[in-house]
Amino acid sequence: GAPKQLTSGNGVELSPRLSAGGYLSYVSDNRDHDAPQVMIRSPKGDVRPLLSLNPQLAKRNQAMWQRFVPSQTIAVRTADGLIGHHIVIEPATPAPPGGYPVIVNAHGGPASVVRPGGEYAFAFGQYAASRGYLFVDINYRGSASFGLNYRLPDGQGAMGASEVNDLIALVRYLKSRGDVNPKRVGVMGGSYGGHIVGLAMSRLPDDFAAGVSLFGVADWVVERKKDQEEEGDSRDPMHYLRLSERARIEDLAFASSPSAHIERWRGPTLFTIGDLDKNGHVESVTDLSYRLLERGVPVEIYVDPAGGHNVFPQQRVFEFFERYLNNVR
Repeated sequence: GAPKQLTSGNGVELSPRLSAGGYLSYVSDNRDHDAPQVMIRSPKGDVRPLLSLNPQLAKRNQAMWQRFVPSQTIAVRTADGLIGHHIVIEPATPAPPGGYPVIVNAHGGPASVVRPGGEYAFAFGQYAASRGYLFVDINYRGSASFGLNYRLPDGQGAMGASEVNDLIALVRYLKSRGDVNPKRVGVMGGSYGGHIVGLAMSRLPDDFAAGVSLFGVADWVVERKKDQEEEGDSRDPMHYLRLSERARIEDLAFASSPSAHIERWRGPTLFTIGDLDKNGHVESVTDLSYRLLERGVPVEIYVDPAGGHNVFPQQRVFEFFERYLNNVR
């Protein structure tokens, strides 16, 4: 039959589960200042929240969410014709003279997505906004939920680093706002998002003043070889390819990596590493860090001896941006 709307459409409603008895449960998120809730819809259409917290905890939880500012979704077209939908959290206070400082976050994956209401860095973004920063979660090409052309674009990642077009378009948007200080833009990202950080710092050094690569990709050649050692990654060039073809693939992968373009990299950068990270990042991140240090780039390295592919020291990251973005005029 014809599609029938079952939920309100207010905010973000996701993760539906339908029971055998006809009851529908789903998560309702980003509803103005309300905390996320699990909602139950009966077969008759009655909707009520699932009360999973005692009244005291629920009241405290709601009070916290009342202090959050709503996020916005903005659409930005790139020079090569793709439209990216990014999440913006604005401070509640007016812009200072010269404009807001900005922190851009790039999620990992790349086949994940950030949405209104919160994902990986939502709490960090809300904290940054409370301290006067404009926070942007970028859904760069490769992100899921925007169609196949966006999910699998030409020249993505190790095949050309075409995500730099998304960064260029985002910088153009920020400059057009009028309430942003274009000299005080920082970028952070975890895992694949570290690749985005590397692109920003090496390809657009005039546009990004500081960067934080959280257990990020630094060299696609090393990354793929380590992945193959650990998991036999099917994305690695097949062994039956001719040597010349393997060399071509590896040359393109390296040229698409942050490590291949350090001659223009000059902004202060914080790298985080987990000693137990088996995703192939530690070796290439360590190499990149020392090569940047040799060139005189201000580099900080944070190593968590018990950390895996998840090292995000939030207070240290924020303090890093405070030092390097607030000192830029």
